[in-house]
Amino acid sequence: MVSRAADAVRNADDILIVSHIDADGITSAAIAYSTCIRRKMSVMRHTALETSKGKLTEKKLKDRYDAVMKRTDGNTERRIRDMAEIYTSAETVLKDGCVDPVSVNAVMTDAKRCLDRDMHGLAEAKVKVRFAKKMDPDTIRMIRSDGSSLVWICDLGSGYKGQMCRDDILITDHHVPDSNGGPDTQDDRQTRLWFTFDILEINPVNIGMEGSTQGCGASVTYLVAREVDPDNRDLAQLAVVGACGDMQDLPIKGLTGINAIALKDAEENGDVVAEEDLRFFGRETRPLINYLKYSGDPEIPGISDDGVGCSKLLRSLDIELKDDGAFRTWNDLNPDEKERVTRSILDRLNGEAQGRAYGFAYTLPRYPRHTEYRDAKEFATMLNSCGRYDDAETGMQVCIEGRNASEELLKRVKRHRSEHTENINRCTQYILENDMIRTCRNIRYFFAGDSVEETVVGIVAGSLLSKDPERYGMPMMGFVDTDDGVKVSARADRSLVKRGLDLSAVMNKDAGMVGGYGGGHNIAAGATIPKGTEKRFLDVANDIMLIQIV
Repeated sequence: MVSRAADAVRNADDILIVSHIDADGITSAAIAYSTCIRRKMSVMRHTALETSKGKLTEKKLKDRYDAVMKRTDGNTERRIRDMAEIYTSAETVLKDGCVDPVSVNAVMTDAKRCLDRDMHGLAEAKVKVRFAKKMDPDTIRMIRSDGSSLVWICDLGSGYKGQMCRDDILITDHHVPDSNGGPDTQDDRQTRLWFTFDILEINPVNIGMEGSTQGCGASVTYLVAREVDPDNRDLAQLAVVGACGDMQDLPIKGLTGINAIALKDAEENGDVVAEEDLRFFGRETRPLINYLKYSGDPEIPGISDDGVGCSKLLRSLDIELKDDGAFRTWNDLNPDEKERVTRSILDRLNGEAQGRAYGFAYTLPRYPRHTEYRDAKEFATMLNSCGRYDDAETGMQVCIEGRNASEELLKRVKRHRSEHTENINRCTQYILENDMIRTCRNIRYFFAGDSVEETVVGIVAGSLLSKDPERYGMPMMGFVDTDDGVKVSARADRSLVKRGLDLSAVMNKDAGMVGGYGGGHNIAAGATIPKGTEKRFLDVANDIMLIQIV
């Protein structure tokens, strides 16, 4: 199936990429976009160079290059043909011997730069990217009506194949697939069996893997990218970031399944280093005290939310907080210092909590020290902040440009990140301070109305769950108002999943019974339902969970 998917990408004339707005979706889009652009440029380059005569002499090379650059007719195809002639002529001149090889090399380099720029522009015109918050009726209609020869849907789509009703679709997803005609949407009740259309789907669930831990949208998309061209292995690091953003980096096992394939390629490229370490957020950027102070999952007695306790611990272990006047971060510590602090932290935790606090962490060593892009989790959080503020395009551009991203681009991402953090903290505190969490039989929930944005309600629900003493026995559901109804986001502890809870099935069946649609993973899922059905939704969810959990 991966081979067929790669052939579909290679043979497509123009391509529409549709992807989700979170870190997994943004990295998926970056992988898919880079793959498509590179493929089209490769074909154009091969065609241009193979058909070029390349008979210019050494004396005519520079004059010919200058003449082409001065032309103002705007004919890109013609300029590509002319630059290909200059490039191949320069190659021949250098091979046969010339008077001034330095000048010939300079002309050849300039011609190649111009070729790449023009070909990239033509390739961009053939590849479009659209980001979607969810696979809602508007997104499905857009996919149906688009005239591209291939629609590549990343980190979305598997649960809605029955709604697509068109050929030439490639889905690289990890959410629970639609096994028949698919769920009804609010305004489109007529579905057709998805397998009557030419739809290619790559999904770990279809081969018996767990979609919430063994394959994310980015790692599945990467499989296709690598099959299109082995040189795309440099994109594996983005798949690792996507997997960490989707919280598939299990503390003890690390990245498994399809994620492990991407990790292996990224490690072999020297793009990612996997190491066992404390797994708190901010290894590269947070000062030591803040790194320990904000370690809320698991909560560390005498350390979490206790700056004084953190300071006392570090002083007792002879850990310097500054180096040449600058605050040290966790990754500034040498191995011996890390070992002393880690041992002291783990001694304060029980076995289960130790397993959450310590395990595999992932570093991108080619990025500068003390930047958010050097740690996979921090990188993913930056991308999430872009998507949550309707600027997933900027996040994708940072992924594509990598270490060459402009300062202006990076500042924009940091601004999103700062606003994102403030917004999540504000929403979480608002719900806690107003005592908005309620219990309905075996579900903890809150109705937030329009006080919490739909783009962050899932994160807020997860944050509240981590602080909830009932988290081992009840999932957390958040309800917020949206333009098309009510958005529901559900999060659960893995201990409940081990007992049989499948939130994806709950959201899908429950939403369908109240006139909405939903899906996701066993541990995290969402739905959109009509306003006024919230109470019934909770009742039905409880009934479904009663059957699932043992």
